[in-house]
Amino acid sequence: MKKIEVLGITLVSVALLGGAGTTVLAAEGDTGATTKGTIIFKANDRVTPPVVVPVTPTDPTDPNKEGDKPTGNTEPLRIDLAPNFHFGEFTVGTGVHTASNTRLNSNLQVTDGRGTLAGWTVSVSKTAFTNSGHTLPATFTLTSAEVKNGTNVTAALAGDIKTAVTVDTASQPVFAANADEGGGTYFKNFDGNKATLTFNTDTAKVGEYQSTLTWTLTSATVEGAR
Repeated sequence: MKKIEVLGITLVSVALLGGAGTTVLAAEGDTGATTKGTIIFKANDRVTPPVVVPVTPTDPTDPNKEGDKPTGNTEPLRIDLAPNFHFGEFTVGTGVHTASNTRLNSNLQVTDGRGTLAGWTVSVSKTAFTNSGHTLPATFTLTSAEVKNGTNVTAALAGDIKTAVTVDTASQPVFAANADEGGGTYFKNFDGNKATLTFNTDTAKVGEYQSTLTWTLTSATVEGAR
């Protein structure tokens, strides 16, 4: 099994919120990939209004806001792309927020060219969001996304994960194919509310918090992976 790391999820506190990161692992003879996500906070220099108004995540120019991470993997069973996530910027001291991924084309793509139709599973785990040693409690969720094949046509994989997954330190399946399916190229898109981060800005410090996601590809169905 090979492991590839890109960059983890990042969170910045300047009263602004940024994006998230990712890492990828592969199965025997396969290659994985790593990506990142970031979130930023900035100082709260606004006059507090009498009524709390929800803050909408922005999409600021950010050099750390990377696109999908091509893995460069060439094994028959491989992760081709792994998504980076960005959740915008928020002001500290404005309460609890659930931010949606602001990146476009946050794709997780797998190719199975083994010709065995043995099935496969991609699992993901993450580290805590930290900023100079300070940890921000946050819940990162991936919601079941539409699956498409290599020609960008909607495709059904009976073995795929149909429920929302809360990404934590323990690796959990997020994309899968049963035996007798999954040959060729398939991808899931986690744009917008398909990837969310819930956090309390009252517990954040100004700056960027970052977390690394690790994606692992195994030559097993979900039942076998669990």
